Amino acid sequence: MTPSTRSGRPEASHKVSRILNRALLPCLLLSCLTLLCGQRAALANDSALMGVGGTLRPMREHPSVRMVSERVVARLGAKVDRVTATFVLRNVGAATTVQVGFPERGWGDVGRQSAEFLSFSSTVDGVPTSIRTTPWQGEESQDLSRYRVKSVRFAPGQTRTVVVRYTARPGENSMGSRLFTYVVTTGASWKGSIGSADIQVDATRLKGYVPRSAEPRGCKARGLRFAWRFRDFVPKEEISLELGRTKAVKS
Repeated sequence: MTPSTRSGRPEASHKVSRILNRALLPCLLLSCLTLLCGQRAALANDSALMGVGGTLRPMREHPSVRMVSERVVARLGAKVDRVTATFVLRNVGAATTVQVGFPERGWGDVGRQSAEFLSFSSTVDGVPTSIRTTPWQGEESQDLSRYRVKSVRFAPGQTRTVVVRYTARPGENSMGSRLFTYVVTTGASWKGSIGSADIQVDATRLKGYVPRSAEPRGCKARGLRFAWRFRDFVPKEEISLELGRTKAVKS
């Protein structure tokens, strides 16, 4: 066997190896992406978030009314979550009437009946207001949303306080974790940025749970009490909390 023949075989082998690597790499990447997407889809399908509320929004973007402040207090219970949200709105323009909507949403393995609030009430400057509810949008067992809408009249330069109280079924997933979500991105439609927002979640009534995740960043936690504080911000990410079980929870 000549030297040229001996040296030629390894070179051919390397060429074949390179060709195979180039062919197999995209397939391996596609398989990994498919597996990850499948895992995420399974996690989404195994979760149920019901009666998710959030920041008030004008049903149409408004040029003169801004949100001065927002304060949310959520108390998570074994069977019911209770939320009180207080919004201060100020009109910096001429007299106007605004259709104000409060979001009501459900994600994951939920139907329309289980997605809705267990109870809902609202006041403007301490006076109860009439509410109309928009039809559900979206598909059951995926993503459902609608709004609780009221008309709010503003004189020039007037500041008004809107309070919303609602109760909802607890959110959970197949791992036994408790889930809580509060939508803040709906507040981006007011004039300018939101002056301040304080969101507090009290989960001390829950036994046998520990924090798993709290988003967005900046959450301050003490035990099972959580707080987010924002100043002059445009919301881009929802408030999301997951509490995992440490042991079997007695009913």
